Amino acid sequence: MKKTIFIFLVVVQICKAHAQTTTLSLELYGAKADGVVLSDGNINAGSSVLTSQSGPFKRSDVGKQIYITGAGAGGSTLIAQISSVSSGSSATLSANAMTSVSSAGITYGTDCTNAFITFNKNARALNGKKVILKMQPGTYLTSFNNWISGIKNLTVNGNGCNVICTHGAIDPLGSPHANAGLYSPSCFDNVDNNYYTNKNISDVSYGYKINSAQAKTNLIKTISPQDAGNFNVGDWVLLYGLHHEDFGGFPPDPRYFEYAKIKTINAASGTIYLDRKLVNSYDSGWPDGLLKGGVGAPRIISLDRDNFTTMENLVMNDITFLPFNGWTGKYAVSIRNGRFELYGFIRATISNLNAPAAYLGQGKKLMINRTTFKYYCEPDKVLDSTIIRNSNITSMTNAGGLNVLQLLNSTFNGPLNASPRIIYMDGNTFNTTGTTSQSLISIAFNKGTDSIKIGSNIWNCTNGARTALFSPANSIKMTVGNVVDNNTVTVPYTAFVRDKNSRQVTPNAIGYTANKSNKFVVKRVFRYDADNIGVMGTFTQTPNPGDVFVFSLAPNIQVLGKQTKNGSFAGQYKLFQNVDTKTNLMYKANAYK
Repeated sequence: MKKTIFIFLVVVQICKAHAQTTTLSLELYGAKADGVVLSDGNINAGSSVLTSQSGPFKRSDVGKQIYITGAGAGGSTLIAQISSVSSGSSATLSANAMTSVSSAGITYGTDCTNAFITFNKNARALNGKKVILKMQPGTYLTSFNNWISGIKNLTVNGNGCNVICTHGAIDPLGSPHANAGLYSPSCFDNVDNNYYTNKNISDVSYGYKINSAQAKTNLIKTISPQDAGNFNVGDWVLLYGLHHEDFGGFPPDPRYFEYAKIKTINAASGTIYLDRKLVNSYDSGWPDGLLKGGVGAPRIISLDRDNFTTMENLVMNDITFLPFNGWTGKYAVSIRNGRFELYGFIRATISNLNAPAAYLGQGKKLMINRTTFKYYCEPDKVLDSTIIRNSNITSMTNAGGLNVLQLLNSTFNGPLNASPRIIYMDGNTFNTTGTTSQSLISIAFNKGTDSIKIGSNIWNCTNGARTALFSPANSIKMTVGNVVDNNTVTVPYTAFVRDKNSRQVTPNAIGYTANKSNKFVVKRVFRYDADNIGVMGTFTQTPNPGDVFVFSLAPNIQVLGKQTKNGSFAGQYKLFQNVDTKTNLMYKANAYK
């Protein structure tokens, strides 16, 4: 009898799980993965007859959307439909060419735009239930590239399909985001899951300012108590502050940030209780609203507000985003055309995905596996943890807004310059060169990286112009303006920005004067007055106006494994191009030295 009850309960649980999962396909909404891309189109101005020697035109193509690069007015892309097919190499279009072209790009197939829009609308209406999108082999054409946004729990099974965003033919000089292969909005965007629009004050949200809060507590208070009423229990939120992109730019680039969920709210006091303890401390005095309206004071923003819904769980498998040959103009460069742009998620797992390039940002946990980015990959801002494994990437730059970046068992074939807070590299092959450097890769090249951990890697040392594997960037200098007291100095705001102090003069950072005669452990950075930044901490001796403190951008480096050097110039490559004298450098026993 007990076994019967147990089996019954298991069956009930399985049925409940299936009831919470909805499987959809684009074909339910009229899509067909029948896109074709050619490169030998010929058509004369004033004519509607298109020829292509490689063309596989069929009578069933009648009515399909077609794009001919350069055949529109002024050399723009001609957009038409196929009206008739006379042979495999000739088709008549619904519109005449405005410009004569030969050997032109052609893209044609079923316009799946409405299918992608309808899928997104229906999937968002399921209110967080798991959605599985089952795509078909072939090539989908769509002018709507925002089709994953706002879906709380989504798995995309691509089954080897291709996707081409054709919006670049409609608005070639518009936002590059709208013309990318895939785009999901930043968590700071107010888009209501529609296209990216021009940035102005009404298009973005930065959240609400909070009072100072200490790490290891699970509550924060909004400065204006009524602001807590803009949140709901269960909301995912982002807490962030201390802008380190020289106090400007979009999206915000905070030194400190973390993701959490709201557990309870006391609207009367403005107190918000979180489901986890804070990792960071937040100081309400952090500089704010200086250069270009930079966001520096700590804030909390809901990721489940009316005009933005975070993707809580995203899985994408077996899909390729192709460049569109009908997008031309100054923005249609290789690192943008077909680019995979993923923002605004909590957890995302990407496997066996291919794209010309990638922009990745504003997420809690990102896993990339067996993926190829042909030209470029930029892990952007407010990424908590990113793991890239078993992948092939040409160029990787910036990565300055990450807390943790792990590069595992992957191949890098172009410049690699990264500045996350913590980076771990193991099992990789670097066929690469660091830009503006004598090394193969640069770490902490433009922002402070607290910890660099180097496992075992393979290096291509065939470039005789290079002399080292790594180039940890040197340091930045902070010049004291005035001395307030034994623990506080000021730095003119203009000098603070000019010398890029915001990139490493941060709480717990350590600076030294020449020959380490004076050590400064930073405890606080704040807006002292309209013209000055205050920096508070402990000095080994009283500072003086004009003192210069040097802060290493890579204070801690651990070499944990062997570095295998291959190539004719392997003998001239040392491990580090230079290491700042203030860097703590540690070698594990038997590691390469």
